[in-house]
This record gives sequence, C-alpha cells and structure tokens, in this order.
Amino acid sequence: MNEATSKDKDNNSEKLANARLGYQTAVQLFALASQEFYSRFAAMLIVHGLLLTVIFRYPQEVSRFVAILATFVGISLCILWLFLIKQSLVCQDYYSKRAKEFEDTHPDTLRIFSDKIDSNLELVSIIANNSKGLKKISTKKLRIEISSGIFIVIFVIVYSVMLARILNNCV
Repeated sequence: MNEATSKDKDNNSEKLANARLGYQTAVQLFALASQEFYSRFAAMLIVHGLLLTVIFRYPQEVSRFVAILATFVGISLCILWLFLIKQSLVCQDYYSKRAKEFEDTHPDTLRIFSDKIDSNLELVSIIANNSKGLKKISTKKLRIEISSGIFIVIFVIVYSVMLARILNNCV
C-alpha cells in the first residue's frame, strides 16, 4: 500500500510540475505575443512615416512614379497590418485561454506559482492571477486593436488623398 501511495504522490507531483511548466510557458508566450504586437505597431508607424515623407516630397525631390509607387506600397502595408493584428490577437487569446485552463486545473498552486514568474512578466502574472484580470487583458487588446484600426484608416485616407493629388497634378 505504501508503494501505491508513493507512486500516486510521485505521479501527482509530476503532473503538478508539468502543469507549472505549461502554465509558465503559456504566460511567457502571451507576454511575448504582446511584445511582438507592440513592436509591429511601432515598426508600422515608422514605415508609414517614411513612406509619407517620400510622398510629401513630390514633386520637388521625388519623381511621380516613385510617389505613386509609395502610395500603393503604403496601402498594401495597411492591408498587411490588418492581417498582422488579427494573427497577434488570435495568438494572445490562445495563450491566455491555455493559462486559464492551467489555473482552473490547479487553482491554488499555480496562482502562487504565477507570482514567481520572471520579473519582466510581473504585470502579466498579476493580471493572469485572477479571472477578472483576463478581462483586463482583453480590454487592453481591444484598445490597441481599435487604435491600430484608427491609424490604418487614417493612413489609407492620407494615401488615397495623396494618390489623387499626384494623379491630378499632371505637370
């Protein structure tokens, strides 16, 4: 009987160790996906700023062809940006759901464990510690998704107006 209970304890501790590892991985992947999202956001703003700089230099320093090409590249980047947003949000949702599943499986142990995750992930671990926190994550994602969408709409409008200006300027 002692051997049976010993094996059960070993099996339970192994399951708990695996759950801790899975939970930590899910939280870290969520943080990585969030960081990636913000990095893409910043990169897109910089690229669009450079493209608009090229377009606004028409006709003084840039040829008509280059300005038209830059507007089409800008609109194409806006479309790409939409797909990147969707992919990032899908990944973040997946990782937050996995972390929540691990929390539900071992609520006491993993919530204590989540406080010990790397200090860089402290905010994510605090948010992931309670079920209300997952709603906060969703709200943050929604806010950045909306702001990204607003930027995309603004850029598409600016590119369209600039393209019309370039095409009407037949000099």
